[in-house]
Amino acid sequence: MASEEDDFPILHHEGRSFSDMSVEELQEYVAELRDEIKNVENIIKKKQSAQASAEQFFKN
Repeated sequence: MASEEDDFPILHHEGRSFSDMSVEELQEYVAELRDEIKNVENIIKKKQSAQASAEQFFKN
């Protein structure tokens, strides 16, 4: 089962403007966003699987 931490977005931009961030900070931010997207895609797959299982259960 997913941990409670998985239920909340992990990224916070902290109100900083992109123009105030260095190139390295922006690259790190993009990497974090990509990781977050992968995390969300995994959660979607789990939810779709659970939904399909429930639908199959109630069809029988």
